[in-house]
Amino acid sequence: AVVSTQSTGTSSSSNSFVFGANLSDRVVTAPKEDEAPKPDTSPSPPEKTETNSDKLVEAKVTSGEEGEKRLIQTTCKLYQFSQQGESWVERGGGTLRLNEKEVDGRSSSRLVVRSKAVMKVMLNTKIFADMIINRPNLTMIRISALDNGKMGTFLLKCTRNECDRLHTMLLKRRELERRQEQEFSGESSKTAPEENVEQTPEGNVEEGKAKKKKKKKKKKK
Repeated sequence: AVVSTQSTGTSSSSNSFVFGANLSDRVVTAPKEDEAPKPDTSPSPPEKTETNSDKLVEAKVTSGEEGEKRLIQTTCKLYQFSQQGESWVERGGGTLRLNEKEVDGRSSSRLVVRSKAVMKVMLNTKIFADMIINRPNLTMIRISALDNGKMGTFLLKCTRNECDRLHTMLLKRRELERRQEQEFSGESSKTAPEENVEQTPEGNVEEGKAKKKKKKKKKKK
């Protein structure tokens, strides 16, 4: 009798959990086809505003040749004469430009040679009246030029046709510089003030003697 009671209690406690009970609380029903989906009420992420730092600004690259008229542009190799080694040293190949600029009614020209890769200035010299310009062969021009404030001798090597054009233009620009210098020196001499001729004491004495002689002649008469 005791055994039967315990078994009954055990069976009743085990039967307190019923499989499938409260199933509706744990099941999420899918929306029907005709039923509209519920709107998403979750907060949306803030919109990203474009700042000045995010914009790519195109930088203007200036060469210093703006405002100058380009007379000739060609490619060349540049050599410089080394007085220490008494030989020609290659400074590299690049782009050569002969530019002209007019300031206060006077024209000036300069020769600029830049390297191909980074456009570094290898030579920048003004065309001046005493500039040496000669042609040792058909593809080379030898010039004297200022380099970092010092006078040096350079060779420009290019094709024969380009060498013809460049040599002719360099001679014309040098001749123009010579004419302008002559005109400027002539104008400066014309506009120079005249020197005041001061009368020396000897001159005053001579004038006094001449006046006395005239007075004596008048008394004798």
